Amino acid sequence: RNTFRVLLGLRGDVAERYNWEAFYSFGRTEDAQQSGGQINVPNMREALDASFGDHDGNILTPDIFFCNNPAARAEGCVPINLFGLGSITPEMAAYVSAPGQRQGNTQQEFAGASISGPLFEMPAGDVEFALGVEWRRESSADVPDALTQTGQNAGNQQLPTVGSYNVGEIFAEVEVPLLRDQPFAHELSVGGAFRWSNYDTAGETEAYTARVAWAPVEWLRFRAQYAQAVRVPNIGELFAPAGENFAAVVDPCQGVTLVDDPDGPDNVLGNSDDDIDNNCRSQPEVLARINALGAFTLQLFEQQGTGGFTGGGNPNLGPESGETINAGFIINQDLGEPGNL
Repeated sequence: RNTFRVLLGLRGDVAERYNWEAFYSFGRTEDAQQSGGQINVPNMREALDASFGDHDGNILTPDIFFCNNPAARAEGCVPINLFGLGSITPEMAAYVSAPGQRQGNTQQEFAGASISGPLFEMPAGDVEFALGVEWRRESSADVPDALTQTGQNAGNQQLPTVGSYNVGEIFAEVEVPLLRDQPFAHELSVGGAFRWSNYDTAGETEAYTARVAWAPVEWLRFRAQYAQAVRVPNIGELFAPAGENFAAVVDPCQGVTLVDDPDGPDNVLGNSDDDIDNNCRSQPEVLARINALGAFTLQLFEQQGTGGFTGGGNPNLGPESGETINAGFIINQDLGEPGNL
């Protein structure tokens, strides 16, 4: 894993009252993974399709055998012998092995500028503000090897994940002192913030907050805040391919017999003479197996033969939002000789 990051920034003052800054950041992480222990399924298929003797079918000796497919032989096929301790030579193992590889990267470009300082003066103090713009580009990729992408290394098929998005943002924040050093108002202030974002994937979003802080006396402060936050889908949630899986299927006819027997085996939904059992018996294929075996029983390949692709990303996902309300108080009291609370 290699990570590279560079950050360039400038900051300064305007009229000795306002602070400004601007920056640009670029970062990239590249990740390479290698693994062993997988089987190249197409090569294994060719290696198992082998014969003894010469290419014309003449038996020469049991020790000489070859791959039957001429194209596979031309590509270096090595027939494999699975029987007997030590029967697999290093050459055989090398031909049917499939080292796994996965290349990934994550990249971010980030630029912004902001200015902050006092807007104007009030009896309780200066009204402070901050205003800024930001731009960000996020991209990432996760690319497995060709055999993994086609499901030919004895594992589930895994397709690449590649995607990116851009977002531009404007934000503002203000803090307003209302009272200071007044009876029952050592300090009273309100504040708020707002951020508008425009994603090329999820569209426009708005996040904001409003807050109030009140200190009736110097050692006691109450504060409360309301905020709306937003979250947009990430690259995986937007662009990830569906993953191959093998779903479990419950067949309601499993265990159904020709005649319901309270003392006999139950079907998967419970032994009864309900419509489900009768519907099962009405199917000729099910009834034929009941007559042959005494009960409808699934074979192993029927239980394992289901599959599909689930869990893929959705490029049509939009933003989600959440509201929070926080309230609390702070006590900071000087107790004199005993100490501070």
